[in-house]
Amino acid sequence: MTKKTTYLLFVMLLLVTSLVVMSRDAQAAEKLSITEQSVNLQGPDSVFNYNYYLPEQASDQGNELTLNIAHSALLIKPSSLTIRVDGDNKKTVALKGDEKQSTLTIPLSGKALKKGTHMITIAYYGIIKEGVCVENNTSGNWLRINPASYLRINGNATSSTVTLADYPTKFTAFEAKTSVVIPEKASTSTTNAALKVLSYLKKQTTKPQNMIITTDRRIKSGSDHLIFIGQTAAFKSADAKKLLMQAQAPKKADALNLSISQQISPKNKRIIMSVTAQEDQILQKKISVLTDPRIVKQLANKTMSVSSLPEKENNDSGTVTFKEMSIEDFELSNALTKSPHHFYYLPQNYDHSQDVSITLLLKKSVILKADKAELIVMVNDIPHSVSLKNMDKEDGFFKVRLTLEKSALKNQNLVDLQFVLNGSKTNNPCTTNDENKWLFFSENSTINFAISDKQQPTEVSLTAFPSIFSNADKSTAVVVSQLDDKTIADLTILYSAATMGTEAPHFELYDASTINPDELKNRHSIIIGDVAALTADLQKNDQMTYVDKKIDLAKEGFLAESVARYATVQQSPWDHTYLTMTLNKNEENEANVSKKLLTTLQNMQAPATIIVQSKDQQLFTNSDRYQAEKANSDTKKTVTSSLSTNTIVYFIVLLIIVVAVLIFVLRKRKK
Repeated sequence: MTKKTTYLLFVMLLLVTSLVVMSRDAQAAEKLSITEQSVNLQGPDSVFNYNYYLPEQASDQGNELTLNIAHSALLIKPSSLTIRVDGDNKKTVALKGDEKQSTLTIPLSGKALKKGTHMITIAYYGIIKEGVCVENNTSGNWLRINPASYLRINGNATSSTVTLADYPTKFTAFEAKTSVVIPEKASTSTTNAALKVLSYLKKQTTKPQNMIITTDRRIKSGSDHLIFIGQTAAFKSADAKKLLMQAQAPKKADALNLSISQQISPKNKRIIMSVTAQEDQILQKKISVLTDPRIVKQLANKTMSVSSLPEKENNDSGTVTFKEMSIEDFELSNALTKSPHHFYYLPQNYDHSQDVSITLLLKKSVILKADKAELIVMVNDIPHSVSLKNMDKEDGFFKVRLTLEKSALKNQNLVDLQFVLNGSKTNNPCTTNDENKWLFFSENSTINFAISDKQQPTEVSLTAFPSIFSNADKSTAVVVSQLDDKTIADLTILYSAATMGTEAPHFELYDASTINPDELKNRHSIIIGDVAALTADLQKNDQMTYVDKKIDLAKEGFLAESVARYATVQQSPWDHTYLTMTLNKNEENEANVSKKLLTTLQNMQAPATIIVQSKDQQLFTNSDRYQAEKANSDTKKTVTSSLSTNTIVYFIVLLIIVVAVLIFVLRKRKK
């Protein structure tokens, strides 16, 4: 071999090595979309904030923010876009009307790559007409941030160790893919625990589709993080046994045993976590260690054995702070006039007959004129106006108490809150608009309600989903006919849809072939698919018509031939003070559950007992019929009550007449 040939081979090898390194670096650089939908910023000045979290410090190279923007063709100098990271100005670009769409790249470095939470601020300043006292606050003054905008972070390369404190962030950060692994023949208790962990992870990530559930025989070598859940002896595949042996999890009896480790190879780096117990019932009882945010934040070390759970505080006071609702201190101003939506589910034992109120602890800037501004509190999309005048001051905060309208609590337990500040912006072009007029909300503000010792009335309606089923004092029974791939797919959708806030639903999974009907008493229940063992009890429902052990959809007002699947709700045949919901398919090749159907139930306002999804994905309910029948029933009750009252009155009058006659006759005889 000549020297020239040797040299060429050396150069080629060097080139291939460089390409491999570049490819690996490209794979390490993780992209995260900063918005799922277009964000419109209205001129003359608006801001968009985006928060990101780094579980550990990122490497120094290849980190950037890419913005894909479009803007009005009317923009002139000095229109601009300024990008800040953690308050530091990174870049300002001029915007010109003749360049209506562009892509901007902003390198990230320094403290923007440190471990922790960071905030990107995109500030828009738009001018469409020059001059003194010129109105620039018009519909033609706008900038749009497109969904193609993303954040690229190049790896998390500075740490080679992980601890349980890194759960769940390591499994959900950026483009992370995580598989929750159960044994091939997992019990209902193990599957229930795994589904709760999966639904919790899905709520923690911007890419819930990257969180999946699988079995130990289907795991593959790759970069997916793995969370094994089950009895150690139940995992049979060679790969699973090897990984669990490497995890070196503790083996304490009567405890939930946790361990976490990192598997590093030339091609990838992934995290392996094991969650095991000697009995599957321990998994089901103690899995809240990984699904209750209050407990999750207390995890530490590389291994743990959890023998007992922290006692959950009983909120008998009927007062919950914003902080307990995961609403931290926040501020509204002329730059940001609306808050995000915040959700809270009132407990099952709150007294429906009493008022629900909100106590706000506020601070405001002096230049925010109380007589020209107001706070709008949106409760389930119903506005409640709050005057900022004559507010009482206590411990440095203005204190405002707002009673919620009864009609706002349509879904009985769900409270959807949004705060809007009116009057902070200046539309007069001759008045300066760079003043920061702000209103501060303390996390110690509260929502207040009365607690009742009595069982609260529950309307038989699908609007009860998910709150009544997910937030019950006693876990809701979820019953399936078998645990195959299709059923687990149905359950994955159900558990995710029923997760309120970030805490997994309070569900307990049962196999219909082994369940005792007594286990369905004193609790709500959800039945998926055709469960033959329970059909006879379900047919006792006098509000629905059954044919061949199935609901007669035509009799209920639906075109049965076009229905793919449906959901119903009724009084529980095992305990009439609770509800039973069924999710079933109408065609053999259809799934029992769909994401679209359950999403519709989450947001449904009009009461109904049946919802159907057609084969072309349209959704219909029996709301009109339900409300007409309810009104008719209420009228009959009123008439019956009125007749009963009249009968009693007539009887009393008749009795008085009889007594008077008797007294008259007796007196006459004495004479």
